[in-house]
This record gives sequence, C-alpha cells and structure tokens, in this order.
Amino acid sequence: MAVVGIRINRSTFHRWLGSFPRYRAGVPRFATVASALVLSACSDLPPEPSISPSMAPAFAQQVQARSRLDTPWRVMSDAELASKISEAGGRVFIGFKDPGLVGGVDERGRVRASAASVVAAKAELRALGVAIVFEFIDMPTVVARMSAALLPQLRQNPLVEYIEPIFPGVRHAQTTTWNVDRVNAPAAWPSSTGSGAKLLIIDSGIENTHPDLAPAVVQSCESPPTDGLDVDGHGTNVSGVAAAVNNDIQIVGVAHGVSLWTSKDGNASPNPDYTACGIQFGRVNGVHAINISSSFPPHTAVTDQINAAYHQNGIVIVVSAGNTNGGAVTYPATLDAAIAVSATDINNNFASFSAMGSKVELAAPGAGITTTCLGGITCSVNGTSFSAPHVAAAAALLKAYNSRWSNVEIRRRLGAGATDLGAAGRDAQFGYGLLNITGAIAADPPASPPPLSVSIDGPTQIQPGATCTWYAAVGNGTPPYSYQWTASQMAPPSGTDYYFTASKDAGSFATSWPLKVVVTDAVGGSGEHEITVYEDPSAFTCTI
Repeated sequence: MAVVGIRINRSTFHRWLGSFPRYRAGVPRFATVASALVLSACSDLPPEPSISPSMAPAFAQQVQARSRLDTPWRVMSDAELASKISEAGGRVFIGFKDPGLVGGVDERGRVRASAASVVAAKAELRALGVAIVFEFIDMPTVVARMSAALLPQLRQNPLVEYIEPIFPGVRHAQTTTWNVDRVNAPAAWPSSTGSGAKLLIIDSGIENTHPDLAPAVVQSCESPPTDGLDVDGHGTNVSGVAAAVNNDIQIVGVAHGVSLWTSKDGNASPNPDYTACGIQFGRVNGVHAINISSSFPPHTAVTDQINAAYHQNGIVIVVSAGNTNGGAVTYPATLDAAIAVSATDINNNFASFSAMGSKVELAAPGAGITTTCLGGITCSVNGTSFSAPHVAAAAALLKAYNSRWSNVEIRRRLGAGATDLGAAGRDAQFGYGLLNITGAIAADPPASPPPLSVSIDGPTQIQPGATCTWYAAVGNGTPPYSYQWTASQMAPPSGTDYYFTASKDAGSFATSWPLKVVVTDAVGGSGEHEITVYEDPSAFTCTI
C-alpha cells in the first residue's frame, strides 16, 4: 500500500473535519489517532487559488474529461451489471450518498454524504445479507460481497450511489522479451541466473538509478575521471540486455542475477585507451566475463589487454562483430581471444546490418530488441552491440552454474550448444549458430585435453654477473596457469610468475646450471621444461 503525504493548514483541516457529522457523532479510535498524526504535520499554506471566469470553460472541460462518473458500470442495464457482478464472484464497491443528491463525493474528491446516510446504508446492506468486507474511513464507500440478484433493489435505494464489480487488473509488469526467450535464458534460470558471477560492460557507462537495473560497480577510465554514468545511452542499453533485474517491471535480462560492473569508455564514441583501461579494471577485480560492444582501429595495448585477460586471467571476452552490412568483422572482435557475435532477427534470419566472416563465432538476437534506456524507460534498439551482451551474460551464467568451468570450457560449451543456423556447421554468418544457453549447459563433456606443452624462452648463455629474464611458453591446458621456477645456482633461486628474472649467485663457482619451470593449469594438469644455462664472457648482453 502506498502512503501519500498531504500538507494542509489547520483552519482548513478543522473546516473539513467539521463538515462530517459522523466525526462528531463518534470517530473510531484509530481515526482519531490518524487525525492527530495529520495535525502534527500541518503547516500554514496559502489559500487555494480561485478560478477566474476566463478560466472556467477550460477548467470545466478538464474536469469533464476526468469525471468520476465516467465508468462503464454506470451505463449498464441491470441485467448486464448483474452478469458482471456474478463474473466477479459478487465482490463489489458500493458508494453511498444522501437522498436527493447525485453523488456522495464531488469531482474534487470532497465528501458530500452525511455520516447518518452512511450508517443507515450500511445497516440496510447488512439486513439484506450483503457482507461488508472493508469500510473506508475517509470515503462513503465499502468493499462488499453480494448476490447479483440484489442489484435492482440496491440500485433503487436512495442511499446508494453506485455498485461496481471488482475485477483484478494487470500490472505494468516486466516482459520476458522475445530475444531472451530465443536464447533459452528462462529455461536456464532454474539452474543459474548468473548469481555469484561478475560481468563487466565496457561501454558509455550506465544509468545507475534506472529502476530495472541493479546498481552496478561503476568506474570511469576517462581523463580526467568522471562519475562513470551514462549520458549517451548505449551502455544502459547493453546492460539491460545482459542484466535487467527480475523485479516485476519493464523487462528481464539474460543473466538477471549477475553482479554487474561497468567501465566507461567515453560518451558517443568509444576510446581505445579507455577500453584498455577498462579491461585492466576487470582483470584486477576478478570479473568472469567482459562485453565490448564497440570497434576502432587495432591497437597493440588493447590487444595485449584482451590476450592477457583471456589467457592469464581466464576471462571470457565477448565482442560485437560490427555493423558493416555484410562486410568484414571489425576489431577487436577479430582477435582470437574474443568471441565475435553477429546479429539475428526475430525470425532467426541473419540481420542485414551485421558483419560476417570466418571470425564470427556465435549469433544472437540484435534486431528489434527492447531494453533499458536513459530516463528509467525501455526502448527498441538494433545492432550487433546488443547481440554481444546476450553471449557475455550467458558466459557469466555458465560460470555461476559451475565455477570450475574455465573460460576455455565455457567458450567451447557456448559453441557446442548453439542452435545451428544457415549452412551446416560453422559458417560466416552465424558461426556455430544461435546462442542456446540450455544447450551450452548440457553440452557433452570435452574430450581429454592434450597434455600441457611447456618451453622456456630466454638465453642459454649469459655474461658473468648479468641479470637476465626467461619466459615460460605454455600450450594446451586450461588457464589460468601457475608457475614454479627453480635454479639452484642463481639469485633468486626460484620464482612463481610466468617470467623469471635472475643472475648467477655471486657465491657459486659453477659455469653451468639447470633452470627449470613447472606449470600447473586450472584443473590440475601440469607440464615442465628444463634448460641448461652457461656462463660465457662472449654471450650477448641481456635486455631485461
């Protein structure tokens, strides 16, 4: 129930209260308390403005348009209304009035019915066997349950103004939109809503007060930093597709239980430096999936961040394929570490605006998508920008379903569970097919992965006293990886990063020694490699 605050001055309140004889005759205790509460909040307000003669015609038209008499029930015949009362199970509103008056309340909500008329009318209802379910204390109205056969008699009663059957209405509720249904998200929700996983949207920010979006962790990579909030709308659109909350209003997103993180990459145009910064933000904070719905010329810094996020941090990277009208996929969706997503329409056709090519890995709805928009509303959008968040949200949902699944396994499942469209197998328009989340969850387990392959990249000959760096190169397995370096004749003698920087121990007289690395992956697989390092005055100078 909503509580509305009203401000009135004391003299107006007393005149209003004094106009009701029933309040003088005996006010229920709770009504007296309510009156006291209202009085305690009263303040002196200016008198209500009067309506000038020049305003009267317009005002009359406005009132007429909103007339309290304008209901369908009043114009029905007794037979029609009785039928409706029966359909409503006899549950009705009954309004009272004084004999001879048109209504018990005027067009401005002021009560005209006297307390004596209300008391008499209630007594007559009870005498006829009408059950009064609820009595309003501030209006001459009750909720009652009655037999439809009593309608003609009650309609003739001079104390009864109206009788209206009560039917349940419909909420302006959330819609499970066609695109969310199409990727089988609702069927997956009993298994996972994404709760427990972190999804990062790198975009134009987010409207963090939108009623259909849970407050996100917001940061800005802009320089100078801003509040990270959305003034363009694109980021809010993308966020709604992925994570609009299940709250009975507007829409619901693919992974409505996910923890939503956002990093702002600019306003109308995405900046690659802000994008790279955003990826780093996700890596530092342990997000499980990143969505990038933008493109720009290739940049090494962005490529490095995406590769590191995927291979070192085990993050699923999803990027929109681009809106090139059947042309090539755009960067950074072209990177091997990224899942490039093309767009489909409501009929599962390839969207004409979408990019295509061998880099397309999955397809998802992108035409005619209803999502969250600036101003706390929803609107319709088109583009591969809105295909990608379906897949990113699905990745987060799968991670929440089974936290042991790596990003590689999640990516494999998304492809294996997709609904094949177009040419059989992977094709240039749909990739492996239309995203199917339940299919991804139920995908066959992977074949036994090939063993880890490990090698060491670095010098085998170093100058006396030189400090050098060696790198572990890893193939296969399931990232992220852990590393253990050992070199008994060096300082330091061990390390745990993917690289190892050291020099020969000054106290050692050895001229050669073994350098070994053991690598373990996320599921316990391991591999190792060992080289022999020689001390040689003629060796090339190391660059650390």
